[in-house]
Amino acid sequence: MAIRECHGLVCTRYKFRCIKACVKVYKYYLGRSEGDNLDVKRFIQSTGKDFYDWIEDGNLKPNVKYYNTEKKEEFVKEYKEFTNLSGRAFLLWVQKWCNLKGYALDKRRDSSRYFEMIDEATKWEDNNEDIF
Repeated sequence: MAIRECHGLVCTRYKFRCIKACVKVYKYYLGRSEGDNLDVKRFIQSTGKDFYDWIEDGNLKPNVKYYNTEKKEEFVKEYKEFTNLSGRAFLLWVQKWCNLKGYALDKRRDSSRYFEMIDEATKWEDNNEDIF
């Protein structure tokens, strides 16, 4: 679109409409709501597509207690290329998943180290089922 050089109200309105149209095009094509997808893409880049797929398959659920070594071995058993993955790196990946989903990661120890991804909204719903 070419903006003509002239003086007057008509050309000013034309220029304004052109700028407004450009903004609409920008918002439509470039400013689409890719925020969720962008966060997922960043998560996959920092961890790996295999880990993302493994979690999406339902292997880690919120408000469930998991032992670190058992879950890591379960992941490595399914994806053999991660045999050198350390427990610390695995837990860091779990922390990144919690950040993505808005969960709180609770790390503790009894006979062994364990973690729990706490989703306050669903935990409250699960605990209130038997009240009434």
